[in-house]
Amino acid sequence: MFCEGDHVVAHRPGRSRASALQVMNETSLLCGSEEKSRIGVKLQSEKRERDLSLVAKRVGVLGSRNRKKYSGLSDTEAYYMNWKMLKEAGIPTVPTVRIVDEDVVVLTDMTAKGGMFFGKETNLNEIELEKISDVEMIFAQMDLRPVKEELLRIERLALVQRIKLPIDDPFDLLVHPDGSWEVVVLDLGWAEKDADENAVFDGELFNAGSFFGILAYCQWKYCRLLGVDDHTNPFWRYD
Repeated sequence: MFCEGDHVVAHRPGRSRASALQVMNETSLLCGSEEKSRIGVKLQSEKRERDLSLVAKRVGVLGSRNRKKYSGLSDTEAYYMNWKMLKEAGIPTVPTVRIVDEDVVVLTDMTAKGGMFFGKETNLNEIELEKISDVEMIFAQMDLRPVKEELLRIERLALVQRIKLPIDDPFDLLVHPDGSWEVVVLDLGWAEKDADENAVFDGELFNAGSFFGILAYCQWKYCRLLGVDDHTNPFWRYD
């Protein structure tokens, strides 16, 4: 997506101030349907320079309602507006999104401090006992019931705000090395808001349950690999 030494400018729509970034390195991320990479950049400003880790993403998928709603905007502008909509609604998502051009955005790298995402994109076929990280061990031993409560809270909040969460990939669970965690909505292209207050809202309370099932299954797979007794940490203990 970029080359080492590239200079790019990232901005927010409607803001005159932009960020000048120099790309120092890039690593492809093999997850999801859209092209992504982790880039190490040097943020250049009048006052100072600092090193950052960001995720660059080529935006190529938007929900059909969003394409109609944001007609006339580029895909990246529509993606940014969806992110702003979630932020203003109080729904946890990536901290920052900046536009590079009509195809590419850069986002906060939420795993820069050693965290790891768990959810639909977790590749359970590639888990190896000898390579399980400390964060994966934390996830394998987590009590997921508080996570379920947070999922339900976010889902209810979205319903009140008349926001349809992405059906295919509604949430991600980010686990940090210190054992803390957070639930975030990252599939920004498919989150949709129904602006017609008089219309019957067709959002449903089903995303939390389906995603929780994915998490519980992931945890069960880790426990089986680690040799944890199913009666101590069974997949069905969360029923």
